[in-house]
Amino acid sequence: MTKTQKAEIIETLSGEFKTAQSVIFCDYKGLTVVELESLRNSAREKEVKVQVTKNSLATIALKNAELEGIVLNDTNILVWGEDSVATSKVVSNFAKDNEKFVIKSAYVDREATDAAKVEAFANF
Repeated sequence: MTKTQKAEIIETLSGEFKTAQSVIFCDYKGLTVVELESLRNSAREKEVKVQVTKNSLATIALKNAELEGIVLNDTNILVWGEDSVATSKVVSNFAKDNEKFVIKSAYVDREATDAAKVEAFANF
């Protein structure tokens, strides 16, 4: 990946995260491509976005969007949207059907939080 490509990803994610009310980080290790496509399709229906990206690029984009307090490590898939409840429901419902998909942490209403708060928002 070139420096230009990295800069484009950071710029795009920074803009997305500035308007997002929720950014949720999940472990997706072991999921198949078909399972990930299922997640993307259900997210698209709720106007929620899903992307796998390098932790270093995501960390820079989060900092640019003034979201701090969560350290990214291991494998992460990022799920974000402008509606905290809809975003939480997408990941929560997918996690119920896929035991390999684990909610790790999140920014909900722009505050760093854990998986329990994501689950609470999903139950609204």
